[in-house]
Parts: sequence; structure tokens; C-alpha cells
Amino acid sequence: MTVTALPAPDPGPPGPDPLLVRPWPDPVLDELGHDPRSSYCERFWLPLLGPSATLLARRLAEELEAAPDGFDLPLADGARSLGLGVKGGRHGPFVRTVGRLVAFRLAHLDPRDGVLLTRRKLAPLTRVQIEKLPRPLRDEHAEWQARDRRTPDVERLRRRSRQLALSLLECGESRDEAERQLHRWRYHPALTRESVTWAWERHCTALAAAGPPPGHRGAPDHPDGWSTAPRLQPLPTGVPPTTATGGAEHPAPDADRGVLDHPDGWPPTPRTPTGPTGVQPTTRTGGAEHLGPDADGAA
Repeated sequence: MTVTALPAPDPGPPGPDPLLVRPWPDPVLDELGHDPRSSYCERFWLPLLGPSATLLARRLAEELEAAPDGFDLPLADGARSLGLGVKGGRHGPFVRTVGRLVAFRLAHLDPRDGVLLTRRKLAPLTRVQIEKLPRPLRDEHAEWQARDRRTPDVERLRRRSRQLALSLLECGESRDEAERQLHRWRYHPALTRESVTWAWERHCTALAAAGPPPGHRGAPDHPDGWSTAPRLQPLPTGVPPTTATGGAEHPAPDADRGVLDHPDGWPPTPRTPTGPTGVQPTTRTGGAEHLGPDADGAA
């Protein structure tokens, strides 16, 4: 009796067809990473990923640039666009190419929903990855790092300064303190001011979109139920209040305006008021009034 083995069934594609490609955001990589279409990725990432995975990363980055919210990628069209075959199911060349991106954490695939999350920027190579490059490429990568440290471009400094300013504001620092901290890190004053202004606008926009914090009652007459206006801070002891009129600040009206020739206009000790002739001055102590000593020293 002869038994003929039946061919194994095709396992099929990894999940639904087409794949739903969505961005995989990372705040640091999106600001400081390398575009998959850059010369850095072509020179240093290509030997690790392979040509098919590098071309796929470029294709996904280009499509996400045109459709930031994501797009549909039919498996057959994706394979043909890279010059790969469409046969093989889960073991086909296109599926292995997607798995290559997943293995390097440049993408994440959920086979149940068919959603492919992909990075829009690639990180610099790690030390372990650099060691896997051929010797000429390792030397070239070291020269590239040294050149990048010596002559940083303005755009890279601006992105880095903006990211640091936004991180400081999200940690609770004020605008002035964030600007002073960037000065301590030796960023140019003009770049520091521009970065803090940009970060403050992003920070306020994020706060307005998030809404009031839990338990915040807010002002009942505010259209959104809460206000984003800053709270007034109490003045230090000894500093007179000011009123703003037409954008200019003027000392608040007071019975004791101080002497005109005082450098600050407000002496630290108030003048003793003089009363009408024949009326004894009074002093206040703890809210109670006491008659002041007369000329003879009697109580």
C-alpha cells in the first residue's frame, strides 16, 4: 500500500490584507533621529538591515509623510514595489522583510488586527551594532561621529534646544528658569529665547487640549469651566503694590508716598504722620491705640 503525503497547507499572510500602517511616535527620535532616506541610513543601517528592509523603511517613511495618520498597504503591492515575490505566505520574502524591521524595533506588528506601527526616524547605531559593521565602515562611522561633534549644524542645535526647553517646562520650570538653564548649558542667547518661546506655545497648547485637572472647579463664568490665566503671586514684604494703566506701571496711591529724592521712591521706614496742632499723635500696637508720649515724657 502506497501512502502519498499531502502538501502542507499555506499558513497565509500575517493577519488581514491589507496591512494598516500607522506611525509609531517617539518624541526623541522624531526630533533627533535619522530619516530612513538619509545618507546615514544608507551608509550604516543598510549593512545591518539588508537592502529589502532598508527600501521598505524608506517607502513607509515616504508614505507616512504624505499621510501622517496612516495608510493601507496591500501585501501584494508592497511586495511588488520592492521587487519581491508574493508567494510563500508567512514565510514569503515580503513578510520576512517586515519581520526584519520588527526584529530591529523599527516597527511593531500586531498580527491579530493587521496593524503595523513603524518609526518615522531611525536612531543612531548602538555600540554593539557598530561592532557588527565591516572595519572600513566602523572607521567611517567614527569619523562621522567626530565630525558631527566638531561642527554641529544649526538645525540640529535648534531641535535639541527646543526639546530641552519643552522638557524643562513640562517638569514645572518657569520660562525664565528654563532660559537660564539653557544659558548654563552654553546655548546661544538668541537660540535660547526662540526655543523657550516655541516650547511655551507647545506647552500651553497641550495644557489647553488636556482640559482642567481632576477636581478643579474653575470659574463658573468661564466658557470652558476653567481658566489658563496665571495666578497672581503675592509680593514680597516691603514692596509696594503697583497698578497697570495703559501698559505702564505706577505706584499704587497711598497716604505715605515717601520722599521724592529717595532712590527707590519708597523709603524702608514710613514717615511719622503729623496731626493737627494741639492733637496728640497716636501709635498702633497690636490693633490698639495708645497716646504717644508728650513733650514732658508723661504717659
